[in-house]
Amino acid sequence: LRYGQEVEFETEAYPGEKFNGRISFISPVLDEKTRTVKVRVVAENTSGKLKPGLFVRAVIHTGTTSDGQKLDLYLAGKWVCPMHPEIIKAKAGRCDKCGMRLLRTEKLGYVNKKNAKGSTELLIPATAPLITGKRAVVYVQVSEGIFEYRNVTLGSRAGDYYIVKSGIKEGELVVVNGNFKIDSAMQLLNKQSMMNQKVPQKNVPQTKCPVMGGDINKEVFIDFRGNRIYFCCPGCDAIFKKNPEKYLDLMKKSGVVLDKFSDVKQGK
Repeated sequence: LRYGQEVEFETEAYPGEKFNGRISFISPVLDEKTRTVKVRVVAENTSGKLKPGLFVRAVIHTGTTSDGQKLDLYLAGKWVCPMHPEIIKAKAGRCDKCGMRLLRTEKLGYVNKKNAKGSTELLIPATAPLITGKRAVVYVQVSEGIFEYRNVTLGSRAGDYYIVKSGIKEGELVVVNGNFKIDSAMQLLNKQSMMNQKVPQKNVPQTKCPVMGGDINKEVFIDFRGNRIYFCCPGCDAIFKKNPEKYLDLMKKSGVVLDKFSDVKQGK
């Protein structure tokens, strides 16, 4: 949270009606009993609907950069009063209410427009990672019903999400429910899991089907880009051809070295 951020809130007294304001103060003291911090929000109340003691629920939408600065395109590059956050101007000047000099929003922890592009972070739901000690892992779907163990580096938690610094890319599908069940199954199969980390071997021959993960059948194969690729059963070759780069990358990460087409005898 930052001074000047816009807040949208509602109260049970007026269901469905939304109110808006801006943060004017964030208490530096943590309440030891409730483990909460008080935040003051300045909001227009010309109708007199908002009264002391009303219980409200607030939502704050914010972006963050890798160095912890806040990304708000409305506030980026503008000037704001240090006492009245609702006074926001495009140029330097003084506050219309108290006469204080306005401050650049960069001094309040916001990035300017020049540095705002490309600074948003990758997020995953907080239920996705399995966290133990300093390690965090997720399971990524590589094909229908097939999941891959992946170590990830997490940043700070943002509400119901974690910032991801490395380990997965935008667009990849991660398991958000049932990941403990998948991890337990991996442990029973003695495969890489949260509790059973294995270092991938390098330069090993292909023994597993890249599509279904079963033992290969030397009678079921295709020749692709000079390599002979084996499968566990007929039908996997058709699935492979739909997205070969994905399965080739998966085998590469597992350290699999494929037979060269010129190194094996012609099959039927």
